[in-house]
Amino acid sequence: MLTIDTAHRQVERLIQHTVHCFARRHGGDREELLSQANVCWVQAFQHWDANRSKLTTWTQNAIWYGLMKNRSKESKRAIKLPRTDTDLNNMTARRGFDLDSLLENCSPDAATVVELALTAPDQRRGKRKRRATSIRNSIIHYLLDIGWAAARIAASVREIREVLQ
Repeated sequence: MLTIDTAHRQVERLIQHTVHCFARRHGGDREELLSQANVCWVQAFQHWDANRSKLTTWTQNAIWYGLMKNRSKESKRAIKLPRTDTDLNNMTARRGFDLDSLLENCSPDAATVVELALTAPDQRRGKRKRRATSIRNSIIHYLLDIGWAAARIAASVREIREVLQ
């Protein structure tokens, strides 16, 4: 049986070559790509089956697709989190906003949704085991869990938007 150290020595130059080709085609810091490629290789080696493919083929494909997956994650993160410089000292608060008046101008359902948005996430956790991806989703899941209809939730959210505008 091939050990991970022996296998890595056999494909070390192939890993470097694959990183070189990837960097030439897609760009990126070669040292960073090489470290990502080594992580991909270790993960791929654990799943390699000598009866299904040669180690070199498995290595090259695993590294290439792993680097592409990492590049895709970086691109999505850059889109979701645009980098802007915000001067917190010069930010102005919205004048005339009063939470109490917001709650008074809303129906009881809309006020419940607003109060849920202001509570801690642990208190919003309903029957679902998975964590919600956003405050909005956690509120929706919580309200669905306690028996609210989707139309009731949508109407409450629409009402809050109208009051805020």
